[in-house]
Amino acid sequence: MFDKPKKPNYIQDMISIRKNPNFSNWFQVFAFGRFMDEFSKQAKALRFAKELAIQSKQSHISVEGEAKEL
Repeated sequence: MFDKPKKPNYIQDMISIRKNPNFSNWFQVFAFGRFMDEFSKQAKALRFAKELAIQSKQSHISVEGEAKEL
């Protein structure tokens, strides 16, 4: 009858870097729940994620499940 209010999903509301589950040497960058790009080095993925965070005025990013402050 009535829709329950959704709890915010903070993982989808931020920028995150995850290891590719099929290729462990690749890192995937997600922004706000959408896949953005994939990198073979974590440093490149981190640099790209920081650029996205600055553009979207985010103060933290998630790196393999841990929140990192910029």
